[in-house]
Amino acid sequence: MKISLDPKTAFYLRFTRLDLLPQGSLSYLNYIVDVGANRGEWSRDILSLISPKKLIAIEPSPEVEVNSILKRRLENYTNAKIFNVAVGDAPGTAL
Repeated sequence: MKISLDPKTAFYLRFTRLDLLPQGSLSYLNYIVDVGANRGEWSRDILSLISPKKLIAIEPSPEVEVNSILKRRLENYTNAKIFNVAVGDAPGTAL
């Protein structure tokens, strides 16, 4: 089966890898967590394709440039929240 997509949607689909999810699961995605959000490309792309109730972008990098780009990419999405923390299986300090 062939479908036609506008170039913007095709671009977002290529990088989000939604094809890896079980068929039909997109309608059930209410909450998405992007661990290691970096500059927010994937978060922005997924928000451009679907409308989850909440997207949580986690990026521990203290680099001002990384955090500035991440904030700028997600600032227009009211359902996106950014956390500048690390995630791990035990309490500790990020290196």
